[in-house]
Amino acid sequence: MSEKIKIGSIIYYTKTPIAFLMKPENAGDLWKIGLLVDYKGSGLCTIINSSGDYQICHHTMIMQYPRIST
Repeated sequence: MSEKIKIGSIIYYTKTPIAFLMKPENAGDLWKIGLLVDYKGSGLCTIINSSGDYQICHHTMIMQYPRIST
């Protein structure tokens, strides 16, 4: 993650490092969609997954969801 993603942003997240070799739209279920809630210490962040559950994830395992042009 080269720049810090804003809290409240929609993100892609993964727990599988190999997912970084594929675009989310071509990676099947390796990438999930969530909402970034908070940054914790030690490189961790809190997200809400698509089921509405809070989850702790390493900040290097998330990326910004692409913006939709309106």
